Amino acid sequence: MPIDAGSTPSDGDLAPFRADPLRWLVQARRERGDVFRLHTGRAVFSRLLDCREVVAVFGAAAVQQVLTDTETFAMPASAAGALALPQGLAKLNRSLHSMAEPEHGQHKRALGKLLGSTAQGSNVIHVLEQATEHWPLHEPQPLLGRMRELTLALAGHVLLSSDADPALAPLLHEYFLLRREAASPAAAADPAMREALLAAGSRVDAMLRRHLNPRETAGGVLARLRCPRAMAGLALSEDDAVGHANILFVSATEPIAVALTWMLLLLSQQPGLQRALRGDPAALDDVLLESLRLLPPNGFMVRVTTRPVKLGDLSLPASSEVILCPLLSHRESSVFEHPDIFLPGRWRGVRPTPFEYFPFGAGGHSCVGRSLGMDLLRSALGFMLQRFHTVLDADQVIDWRLHVMFMPRAEIMVRFDPPDASSVGGRWAGPVAELVDLGG
Repeated sequence: MPIDAGSTPSDGDLAPFRADPLRWLVQARRERGDVFRLHTGRAVFSRLLDCREVVAVFGAAAVQQVLTDTETFAMPASAAGALALPQGLAKLNRSLHSMAEPEHGQHKRALGKLLGSTAQGSNVIHVLEQATEHWPLHEPQPLLGRMRELTLALAGHVLLSSDADPALAPLLHEYFLLRREAASPAAAADPAMREALLAAGSRVDAMLRRHLNPRETAGGVLARLRCPRAMAGLALSEDDAVGHANILFVSATEPIAVALTWMLLLLSQQPGLQRALRGDPAALDDVLLESLRLLPPNGFMVRVTTRPVKLGDLSLPASSEVILCPLLSHRESSVFEHPDIFLPGRWRGVRPTPFEYFPFGAGGHSCVGRSLGMDLLRSALGFMLQRFHTVLDADQVIDWRLHVMFMPRAEIMVRFDPPDASSVGGRWAGPVAELVDLGG
């Protein structure tokens, strides 16, 4: 049963949670039920200054309530205020997640129409070949770093026009990485970091404004953000278009690179499956879905209450932080038999609801680019399988961290061998390996 406020742990008692949040949440849920208080007082994941309580939420019914009632369970505030960004740069990150209804719904429908018309075209393979032509075979390489290169090239091809400034895509990615680092507590008092962020943000803002084009014939998805005919009749302001362009590009790069990193790590431990997929491309989606189930980049999600609400057996005040954990919610034994086993074939029989499996979120703030994201993953992973055989470079202990996303704590070193290679790589160990049972 959920614990009451009187027995809620003090801030000092959060040390076990911070040391091993997944193990702590599993145990706490077993003892307290689907909805339970984690802490009273200071927020754990958000910047909610007047936080009253922090609760964790599991179970499809409670997850559905949180993700569909977007007025009561709102997205947390952006880091722009804490970083004291000037108004122009604060708008760079103003996208769907920072909008309320009816504006949110209007923009989401328009962006859905625009992204739904996106076609990758026949040049995708050529783009990916160019991105990987300098990768040396048989030599140690950083997996996440290489996946960032790959997704940057792919997203640039899909989202930007052919005449876009070639510096735009890498600059957008650089700005995201700087903003993520500057928003971390460790960099809060680093004036050099903030100065670099402001400089990169100013360049991004100016370059995106030059890229936007209100003509229907404009090339590239992002360039058409100010074209009403491409946006379901919605005429975006230049500020809104710039914010959407920045967030859409980031969403098509870093989360995709992290997801591909986890996928190739899993496949590096199953060379037989790598070979089988080359002869059975239809099975690729099963691997995508299963990898996103076990190691989703959005391992944790956060909402904040805007008013008092009953959630499960708890009555929450306004200004409560609500934590959801797809990383654990995707392991419900009542939905997924043998939930910790990496079993791609399960997807030919299981059909979870959007609140039992939500690697792209669900409800009102679900990812508007889900279909595009799956297309990018499908293209990139299919290409990697046909061009390379991925193996770990020696045995490695692999850990994870939460850095906006659920991602590797340190680089994973791999080798890319020819696809017909029979090379045997290293084995994984450590916290990530403990999350996945490879079976057999």
